Amino acid sequence: MDRSWEENGLSSLRYAELTERVSEVFDVRVPPTFHRVYRTPNELKKFIESRHHASFPTELPDLSGSPLSSVVFPTFVVAVLQLVGIMAHVGMVVTTAILSVYFGEWIARDHFSVDMGSACGVSVPFGVPFFMILYSLCVLVMKWIVIGRYRPREVKVNTGSYLCWWFVDCGVYLWEVLVGTFILDTKMSWMFYTLGGAKVDVSTELQAFIREFDLCTVGSDACIIKHGVRCRMFDSPVKEEEEAVDEVRSSLVTFRPIRMGKGCMIDGMVCPGASVGDYSHVTKTSVVVAGGPNP
Repeated sequence: MDRSWEENGLSSLRYAELTERVSEVFDVRVPPTFHRVYRTPNELKKFIESRHHASFPTELPDLSGSPLSSVVFPTFVVAVLQLVGIMAHVGMVVTTAILSVYFGEWIARDHFSVDMGSACGVSVPFGVPFFMILYSLCVLVMKWIVIGRYRPREVKVNTGSYLCWWFVDCGVYLWEVLVGTFILDTKMSWMFYTLGGAKVDVSTELQAFIREFDLCTVGSDACIIKHGVRCRMFDSPVKEEEEAVDEVRSSLVTFRPIRMGKGCMIDGMVCPGASVGDYSHVTKTSVVVAGGPNP
């Protein structure tokens, strides 16, 4: 606990992750540049104690990577697993659709005394909403079981963690196509994202989709117009010059939080790790990058 952060091997992304975890677990707002002020874990511990006015109940959260993040699968294995994942998604959509048809026909037949020949047409007004609700719940349950809570981190492509993210992301994409398109800018979309872990104020006007829900924070009276909010980016960093120049590390998917203040209007692109100030306007041709100034 008395070793410096550098001696503990924390990277800039780990600093961001630690900030998120401390804020989440201990309900204490930690400055992003805490490692420059509090040089060791003990100094950070004292800072948090001063905010809580109580002794630390536990040690700082463990930031060690998941075992799923360490093993890189061969391309063939990844392709097979992704094919299985696609079939699972197709099966979930088909099963939900069949259940919705049966539900609609049951409502039409038993509650409106419609004969079997006409039940199919009459069942549509009941079956479609049932499908939208049931499929939304399936996607949310899948997200919480497979991913849990999205956190700031780096994930190597073709690892177990990457495949978990890919599987859930495919499910969210299908939800956007089959359900989300019809409920954008309604309280139903707000409820879906809130149940998924996003911190979106109920007064927010959502005209675009959100991915990696837990990493997204949107203030009151904000408006997201066009570009979807995606809290991840792909990267293929090159090794240092003293190593082989043409050798590239495994591609990474970097997850970083996005914060949009109250009253802001987002019509451009906000990159992972970026923050938009209160009452700011990001125009169509603007890009807010990580670490850049707030508009």
